[in-house]
Amino acid sequence: MPEQDIRLIYATGECEIDFVRRELRVLGSPVPVGGRAFEVIEVLARSPGELVTKNELMNRIWPGAIVTDSTLQVHAVAVRKALGPFRNLLKTESGQASSIAATTDTRDLGELFEYSFSSPVSVKQGESAMLPFLQQKIGARKLLIYMESFGLHPMNAAELNNSTAKTLDGGPITVFDAASYAGEALMTTLKAGDKRLISYSVDLGTRVTTQFDSSRELVREIHVNRGVLTARLSLDETRTYTIRNIDQKAKTLIIEHSQRPGYKLIALKPAETTANAYRFEVKLGADGTEKFPVAEERVYDTTTSVSSLTPDLLLSYIQNKALSQAARSQLQQILDAKRQIADLDTQVRELDSDLSGIVSDQTRIRQNIQSLNQVSGQQDQVQKYARQLATQESTLASSRDRLSDLKKQKAAEESKLNALIEKLEF
Repeated sequence: MPEQDIRLIYATGECEIDFVRRELRVLGSPVPVGGRAFEVIEVLARSPGELVTKNELMNRIWPGAIVTDSTLQVHAVAVRKALGPFRNLLKTESGQASSIAATTDTRDLGELFEYSFSSPVSVKQGESAMLPFLQQKIGARKLLIYMESFGLHPMNAAELNNSTAKTLDGGPITVFDAASYAGEALMTTLKAGDKRLISYSVDLGTRVTTQFDSSRELVREIHVNRGVLTARLSLDETRTYTIRNIDQKAKTLIIEHSQRPGYKLIALKPAETTANAYRFEVKLGADGTEKFPVAEERVYDTTTSVSSLTPDLLLSYIQNKALSQAARSQLQQILDAKRQIADLDTQVRELDSDLSGIVSDQTRIRQNIQSLNQVSGQQDQVQKYARQLATQESTLASSRDRLSDLKKQKAAEESKLNALIEKLEF
């Protein structure tokens, strides 16, 4: 095909289309491209000075076939990928597409936006067209991004800064790094002046492991009102990220640490906060290892009835430094009363057990006496058992009196405890 039939906006040899060999060359080197994708390039290259509509492309490449827009979009992405760093350079020279691309404006309409073209565009009835609206550079910073769900390796990422004064619609992005294909990404709509972080491939040269540590609960505040103790506790948790960069070049890693309900960061300020995560920026030296701890604190309240508190738990509250002296004194009285009640309760249970043993022994002795009365010559043994029963009866009477006194003391102490709890407030 004659050279004048091919029009590239940068006709300096960066891109060549060989129709005979059906070959695309970028920077002098052949680039793999599928058959349909090459046909898209060929149709555009053979239409200098013309705006090739979407329907025209479909009719010329798939004549007589029913083709969806998504099919054409797939091959358009393949064309951009094949063109590499010159993916946006294929257009007609001095044609409508060129003049339209240079004079496009955008305007926000609430949550929507529109692109307006200064030059009129003619589209035949029943057809549609794909119009280029942006051909200018935007700011980008190469990063790595890591979330625990990624596993061992972070993702290569780019932080895009929309400095075009236009709203950029979302969609697929093909990423090139130093003129080499690096990966694919998807981006949501990017407003003018906004930033967006996109990830496009795995970085096998960096490994990240995590370790979780948790401290015991710490009581910060204690309050009592109407017999209910409210304790404010804090739990500290630390997740340490260990990052190993095995490459011989420095990198910047963004750690995306998930936000958890009820947890707050301790002495650490994120570079950025999203709706669901904190982002921390970590500088990685060449062939080096970095540790990055993220400490968080959860503060929460617990309520417990004072009457149900065990002496051991009460003692832990009394020893807490956050408690005032007056409050400590009040709780100490409660503790003393509970200990006294616990001691009396122990005595009551022991005495009950002794009484049960005596009653059981008496039942056995009476059965023996009944059996011996039926045997002649056993009167001495019967008398011995009778004396033993009399002694046990005396012991039973004394023990029952003692048990009654202990129960009265316990009831009195319980009444005293209830009165203390009623007055307890701080």
